[in-house]
Amino acid sequence: MEIRNFEQDLENSKKLNEEWKRVLKKALGDDIEVVFKDDNTSQLGFGVDIIITTKKGRRYTIEHKTRRFDYLGHNEYLLEIVHHRYSDEECKNKVSTIPGWLYKGTFDYIFIGTLNEQNNKIIEVVGFSSIPFKLEEFKSEYNNLKNGWAKSQFNSGTFQLTLNKKVTKEFLEENANKFWYWRDE
Repeated sequence: MEIRNFEQDLENSKKLNEEWKRVLKKALGDDIEVVFKDDNTSQLGFGVDIIITTKKGRRYTIEHKTRRFDYLGHNEYLLEIVHHRYSDEECKNKVSTIPGWLYKGTFDYIFIGTLNEQNNKIIEVVGFSSIPFKLEEFKSEYNNLKNGWAKSQFNSGTFQLTLNKKVTKEFLEENANKFWYWRDE
């Protein structure tokens, strides 16, 4: 399993801020203000990547994720359910367990963008409301879904195993209160 570095992933994501503005304006309208929350408190504490303000003053919070080009057209998406943190790379000495971004985040909408081969343009987008997916009564829906695991390392030396649930675009569209999808050629 590939080990990702959280802090490096955060730095790499900042390079795509203008591209994310383009995507969010396409989904939510050209007249929005987009403020990126790239600090660790917003990212890890509140689970918010972006705050959107409409011309009328309405605010929305956004969680955004990117996928590599080799996932283009792949119909499964990941919802982070829980993080298990360990002091060792072999993940034998558990330090803590915390909810994943799906439950811990305070966002209204989630956008997942698939990158082009050059990693500089988002060419496929799925977006959806966090409700009903993060509601307690919806949790039982995940029991029959496949698991997907990811491993990360923090600069502090802590290792994290993340349990994700694999969902299809159709599952998201059927259940979300609000849904977006497009693919640029």
